Order: sequence, then structure tokens, then C-alpha cells
Amino acid sequence: MPIYLFISILLFAAPAAHDFKMSVCEINYLAEKESFEVRFYIFQDDLKEALYGDPLSNKMEEERVVGYILEKVKIQLDGQSISLAFSEIKEREDQIKVVFNTSKIKAETISKLLVSNQLLLEKFKSQTNMIYVTLPGQTKKTMILNAGKTDGLFEF
Repeated sequence: MPIYLFISILLFAAPAAHDFKMSVCEINYLAEKESFEVRFYIFQDDLKEALYGDPLSNKMEEERVVGYILEKVKIQLDGQSISLAFSEIKEREDQIKVVFNTSKIKAETISKLLVSNQLLLEKFKSQTNMIYVTLPGQTKKTMILNAGKTDGLFEF
């Protein structure tokens, strides 16, 4: 079973109360838009614990969610920070999907992508943050980040 399918099953099928602490970040280059789409998949109860101190909170304020992600995740392309522009939030069962986009970037100029991901680490020391990066014509690259390793360098 491919790891992506396995992780998707875990992320989207896990019950609300869960011991497995994980988020997924997909960074996909969209050739037709000449930009990256960055998607985050996070368990709602974990995110509510980080934002409000209560995993059962009824709150899920868009502005607070977006601000939290932008504070905890930084992306550099060939040594230059790239800005993420919020696109959408979708709640799905026990998870939340948050989507961002970048400004235009020429694919042929991409050689290194550095991702710093500290999502939920202040609350969960066993947190795992999976990162997937896809560029046209290249194999999907995967990295596992956690409290001991918060930065991942992808080279193309």
C-alpha cells in the first residue's frame, strides 16, 4: 500500500479522540498557474487544542487558523522566503483542510525548497508533520518532520 494512501486513511478515518498526532502538508506545483498550491490536513481536535486549549471547543475561527499556520510554517525557495496567500478552509468530519497559494514562480528556476513546519509541536511532543512536494515531471518527494527535526530540504 503506498504511504500516501496509508496516511490518507489514517488521517481521514481516525476517530475524534486519537493517540496518533499527525498533520499532512502537500506542496504541489500547478503548471497551468505557474505557482504552488499548499494544502494542510490537520485533525480538528488537535488544532483546537493548540488554538484554544480545548480539543472540544466549538470555535474554529478562520482568521486564527490561518494566522497559526502562517506563524508555524515557513517556506523558502532557493534561499528566498515565499509568501502564502490564504485560499480556503474546508471541514471534513474530524479534519480540516486549509489551502494556500503562492505568487507566480517559474518551474525551471526551482532547485531547492526548504520547509520549516512546527505545527502543533508546542502541544504534542509526538507530533508528526508529513510533507509531500510535487513538481511537474518529477517523482513526488516525501519528508517526515517532528519535534527533533522541524526543517526539511527538498532538492530538485
